[in-house]
Amino acid sequence: MKQFIFQKSRMKELISYLISAYPSVYAPVPRGKHFVFDKIADASNVEFKYIRTILPPKKYLMPQHEALVNFTLTENLEFKEELVTDRQVILGVRPGDIRAIKLLDDVMMNRNKDRNYIARRENTVIIGIDGIPDEYSYEDSVMDLKVEEGFDLFMTDLGNMILVDVATEEGMKIINSIEHEPATERYLNLRENILNSQREMFTARIDIQAKLLPLVLEGKWNHPIWEEMGRKCLSCGQCILVCPTCYCFNVTDDMALSMEEGTRTRHWDGCQLADFTLVGHGENFRDNAAARIRHRFHRKFKYHLDVFSEIFCTGCGRCWETCPSEINLVEIANALSSEEVE
Repeated sequence: MKQFIFQKSRMKELISYLISAYPSVYAPVPRGKHFVFDKIADASNVEFKYIRTILPPKKYLMPQHEALVNFTLTENLEFKEELVTDRQVILGVRPGDIRAIKLLDDVMMNRNKDRNYIARRENTVIIGIDGIPDEYSYEDSVMDLKVEEGFDLFMTDLGNMILVDVATEEGMKIINSIEHEPATERYLNLRENILNSQREMFTARIDIQAKLLPLVLEGKWNHPIWEEMGRKCLSCGQCILVCPTCYCFNVTDDMALSMEEGTRTRHWDGCQLADFTLVGHGENFRDNAAARIRHRFHRKFKYHLDVFSEIFCTGCGRCWETCPSEINLVEIANALSSEEVE
């Protein structure tokens, strides 16, 4: 890892280079009162002073809707895979979303190899930037705020200067497009001070170490917190649709009116939707909201920890902010762990 600094005034120059050098550059832009990652054609459209986007940047690695195969059901059966990828840059990614992409890489590239995800990921440049928390953020409870992998470049705002960590050759090529110089110890220490200040800004926290939650969950399968949250839950699925680490999907075959051709499509799906575990003979393995919430909590803090040795919650706060019933994983975790303390 190499560290450099450059004048903050050169940021537009850097973004302009990206737009000229890569077919697609996605960055945070305002959308009403919120922010979204969208394709940019002008450096002035980018807004780095945001807390979180509505949807995570994973949508450019695993799209909400994706055609997998086009097929023809005539005498000559034909199946044509649909995968078109090009070089792309995702700019302005927060630390939690960088960690989320790294977790998805472990699932989609190492465990259950997904050719479409792999093709997009290998053609994607990740440029991160630091941020500050709000009342829904709890990254500090589940991850180290100092991100050291999963990106090509990572930028820290130091005021008039930008400190940049360069992790790949592609990142080095990008930083060479503008005037820069090696970062001295002074700037590295200033970054540490900024991180320490950010840690003190969090107001939402899990009361125990998150990696101890699997132990806390022992014997809590029928804990009343599940029913309590189940009564509040509308099963709308917003929490899973905005989650940066959810990767479940459904696959459908959509036929043309002629019934001679069609497209196999996959689209985001998830465990909080009422029919997610509905099977052919009518059985639903999680037919109530309490069971679905319990499953989601175990999936974020136990199941994946058992398999990947990683918590699959980044503390981004998207699910909490978007939930119409204000259900949040911090409250559940603290309700379960408080009994252990007592």
